[in-house]
Amino acid sequence: MTQLIREAIENNQPIQLFRSTNNDGSTIQLTHDKKWIKAVKDTDTNKEYHFDMVNGKFFVHYSNNRQDKYVKTSSITQWWNKSTIITYDYKFAKLILFNTRQRDFRHYTNPARFIAGLSNRSCARFEQWEAIGVKIVELEDILNDVNKGKIMQRGDYYRNMTNQKIYKAPNEIEKDLLNVIRKYNTPLTISQINNFCANSYSFKQHQMLQQLIDYEKQDEYSDLFLVRKNSYSRRFEYESMISTDEHQWDKNRLLETLESYNIDIDRFVHYLRQLKDFEHTDIEWICDNYNDFLQAEYTLRGRKYSKMEKYPSNLVQTHHNRTSVIKDIERERQRLRNEEQRQKDIQIYQSYQHLSYKPRNSKYCIVVPENADDIVDEGVRMNHCVGGYIGRISKEETFIVFMRIQEYDDIPFITVEIRDGILCTALGKNNRRLDTEEKEFLQKFAKKRNLKYNAYQLV
Repeated sequence: MTQLIREAIENNQPIQLFRSTNNDGSTIQLTHDKKWIKAVKDTDTNKEYHFDMVNGKFFVHYSNNRQDKYVKTSSITQWWNKSTIITYDYKFAKLILFNTRQRDFRHYTNPARFIAGLSNRSCARFEQWEAIGVKIVELEDILNDVNKGKIMQRGDYYRNMTNQKIYKAPNEIEKDLLNVIRKYNTPLTISQINNFCANSYSFKQHQMLQQLIDYEKQDEYSDLFLVRKNSYSRRFEYESMISTDEHQWDKNRLLETLESYNIDIDRFVHYLRQLKDFEHTDIEWICDNYNDFLQAEYTLRGRKYSKMEKYPSNLVQTHHNRTSVIKDIERERQRLRNEEQRQKDIQIYQSYQHLSYKPRNSKYCIVVPENADDIVDEGVRMNHCVGGYIGRISKEETFIVFMRIQEYDDIPFITVEIRDGILCTALGKNNRRLDTEEKEFLQKFAKKRNLKYNAYQLV
């Protein structure tokens, strides 16, 4: 099929799309526009068949002033099956060949099924991208019988190739990004176009990747990006990490690092040569540790890229030193944060000490906790969730006090929550509800300490 297309283009001849086994020598020529696909049979010049891609039906146009009408597909299937289908439109031919609903054209004897796939949105997007001058690798590969150096079965080739879809049309992405893509001379894969549409930064990463691949093609740098092909194999076989799809995770991580810290590719490649020759590090170690070093350097330099050391002469030792210093700094910062929070908590608990309430001749009293440990202990001994309130207390969103029996004020009895000046919740062990006597005491306590009493939540 593709050989016929190539020869047709070179000799300015019609492109043969389909030829039935019981061909009677007649030819059907296809042309198309946005809404219609026109099919004209050379032996019947009085009528033209137009496939309406909106309604999915064939429409017959007569040249002898007969009334035009829609017809059933079955009425034209017979003469369709005996004809050779051709077109002079190369782009249209590629679009048909790339139709996601096509697998083997010899099986598509139904004319509607042969054409209908062109009406789907995904196929229309291919045409839209090509119309603005963007070359798509998969569409260009239709002209080649050889795919990545391996001759594939025709059915498998189309099956593998047509599983991919372009998810956005050119008018659905930003104009600035579209202009950048249009200026790119090298044909783009469907995956690359989808990445560009999803993330504007991926275009820069793709340019970096192309630069790395160009360096790898040079004998001097051909070994820089090699990794073990199979870690489970006893044979030491290697393959490129940047020019194959087997190591996408490491490849993407490397490109993100190079982009994030604005690493010059030329300088980076020469730096890799130095590392491999003198420090015996490989690209897998770089992927694991170079980003850690740059992140540590960025932190130590006050988050200023201009002061960073991006290419240390001894990366292994410098990486170890930088990351160790960062760990020490983080450990000290955590200690200070804990100490600062501890001092803040002490102040919070002290500010509520005025809520302490021990009236004479009363069975009950109110005890204010001194720290978070008292609240955790209360939750454990009372078998409820008050221990989880510590974070909210530190944020001063709520506070907890304890209602106790005065004679046994060290034994948990009732846990009380105060929020926004409201005595809102009071529960006993295992979330027991309060009796009348206990409620009356809390009402007196709320009145004495100028708190509102939410009787509804206490019931």
